[in-house]
Amino acid sequence: DFLGYPILLYRPQFGLWLAIILNKLFFVSLLNSYKIMVLFSLVLICCSMYFLVTSRFGRKAAICAALILMLQKDVYFDKILSGMWENYLAIGVLLIFFALLDKYANCLSLKKAFFLGILFAVIILSHLFAGIFAFFLIIVFFLVNSSTKLELRQKSMLRFYFLLISIVGFMISFFYIYPFLETSLYFRSVVNPKPLPLALSWTFKGFLGGF
Repeated sequence: DFLGYPILLYRPQFGLWLAIILNKLFFVSLLNSYKIMVLFSLVLICCSMYFLVTSRFGRKAAICAALILMLQKDVYFDKILSGMWENYLAIGVLLIFFALLDKYANCLSLKKAFFLGILFAVIILSHLFAGIFAFFLIIVFFLVNSSTKLELRQKSMLRFYFLLISIVGFMISFFYIYPFLETSLYFRSVVNPKPLPLALSWTFKGFLGGF
């Protein structure tokens, strides 16, 4: 869940920020703000699943997918209520990012790229596992669209926009990523680093473990 870094040292930020906003701006108690965010994480992942599936397979399939996810006891009881709600908040944002990336892949513009970059930053700040997957998605869409039969100028613009999404996302979240990278040697020196393939397999298992 914590990507190998010390527990509570680099805790995901975005979900707690939303709880603090509810407390400071809307005068909701911290306890109730936390409860709202726990509930919101379940609602968001179900709605984002509906949004993703409906764009490809229609509303009926999307409703079925969202209901199947919502009725999974392991999701809302064993995971979300046990304190892993931030993971599912990040997955919900990731699914929205996936749907929008798929929708705008062939018609990206400067505004859309900036918006997707901001969404990418939100994903990174929500959870690093989800941030890694979002970056993988950007690479996949970049490679797929680079191989399509388009004019050279259109291909160059699409490549620029995909690169811009990554740059905007990393720049916004750099204040969070940099300390993590800078101090990673503190705990990597204690434990021998694992091979990259094994580390990536842990990432996939940790991300998909909730399902």
